[in-house]
Amino acid sequence: MINKVILIGKVQESNLRFTNEGLTVLKFVLRTWEGSKTDFHRITYFDPGAEKAYRYNEMFNDKNFNGYVYVEGKLSYRTFTGRDGVNRRVVDIIARNIRIIPAAPKNGVSEGELKDKKPEEQKLPETFVEEIEHELEINEAELPF
Repeated sequence: MINKVILIGKVQESNLRFTNEGLTVLKFVLRTWEGSKTDFHRITYFDPGAEKAYRYNEMFNDKNFNGYVYVEGKLSYRTFTGRDGVNRRVVDIIARNIRIIPAAPKNGVSEGELKDKKPEEQKLPETFVEEIEHELEINEAELPF
């Protein structure tokens, strides 16, 4: 069977977490869009050496970073109980490969100048924010190895 996802988009937010075994986990939200429709994807990247995760996290949190991010990985499904007691199903993407795609000026206009023409500043849905807060607690049993 095949379980493969490829996305290219913009990072909304990112953070590093560490497991008790010393594994570095980079979690970030990748925003993709097609026309006026915007989607937000939860990405998790496990980095045993921590070098790449640190570098990516620094880059993603740099206010001057305006490149795109290519993510290749697999879908992972899990459930949790929200604060309201309702069970929720969450789809995560476990990244195997991350690449940075530098933003190039288009016809002499930088992407920063085109921000208002794209859904750059859309807010994350409320349930999505709750799911992100819940997932920041790393459960060792859910690690893929």
